[in-house]
Amino acid sequence: MTSFELTCTCGQLLRGDRRRRHQLVPCPACGHESFVFPLSPFDLPVEKAVRSYPAWRRSWRTPILAGAGSVLLLFVGFVVAWPYLTRRPPSPVEEQDAARLLADRDVARIAMAQGMFQRGRRLLDEVLIQRDRRPALLTAEQNRDLNQLHRQADLLARLLTRTPEDIIRQGMLVRDPDEWDAQFAEYRGRTIVFDGQFRRDADSRPLAATDVVEVGQEVVRLAFEELELLQDLPLNDSPRLIFGARLAGCRREEGGAWVIRFQADSGVLITDPDLWQACSSADLDDDTRRVFTRQREWLEKSGLVAPARRP
Repeated sequence: MTSFELTCTCGQLLRGDRRRRHQLVPCPACGHESFVFPLSPFDLPVEKAVRSYPAWRRSWRTPILAGAGSVLLLFVGFVVAWPYLTRRPPSPVEEQDAARLLADRDVARIAMAQGMFQRGRRLLDEVLIQRDRRPALLTAEQNRDLNQLHRQADLLARLLTRTPEDIIRQGMLVRDPDEWDAQFAEYRGRTIVFDGQFRRDADSRPLAATDVVEVGQEVVRLAFEELELLQDLPLNDSPRLIFGARLAGCRREEGGAWVIRFQADSGVLITDPDLWQACSSADLDDDTRRVFTRQREWLEKSGLVAPARRP
């Protein structure tokens, strides 16, 4: 223990031991209190100083303990999550159920290749219901293929039986806009399939190389820029696209021009050559096959193909 010695203002000598806290020591002669500083940190007892940790250990101890704790928590979390991160091998029953789903899918594909799009869509609706109850039956690739086939089936089952030119001619004969809107309800939601080159304009909007049709003296514009499907496709080289979309509207708009509009989320790329042949009179040449291959690769790279929305 460190002692102190000081002289009071009256001349009295004051002695004692310093403590951990400061002191006010009264003078026995005059009663005046004198301030005494506490012990210095360097004045710790020798035995306590020996037991204290070195400075470098005190500075690194907390980070080391925190890091070790984090590693331990990560390890425990990994062990707990491991069963959910691995796909267990399917049981024989699950393999049979998956094979049955794929067989039903193939039956629907054959029906559509023969032009029976309504039947094919109904079959695929049932396949999707069974799949959605047990989504783990199929692999991710099989699920994407099933979803894309269903989107094409839904598209082709709604094919418009009249040409856009015929619809425009009908609209021109109706003078009242509300009456025409009521008549157009027959066509709203029906599908038109397009085959042509597409590009982007100066504002990066997707446009067809020819996005107008002529009906008599009228020029009708097709509003392809509203389709979400075309927003992210690589159109810099003006590629040929084969896809379909549902009608949303057709009317004379501001400025007097007729415009055909489409449901924004209804665009579907055609990727199955057999389905294309069933709904088109065009020949399936090598260039057309390359289009289907390219469009299939686009969908595979995106990794996200959702089934069509069922009413």
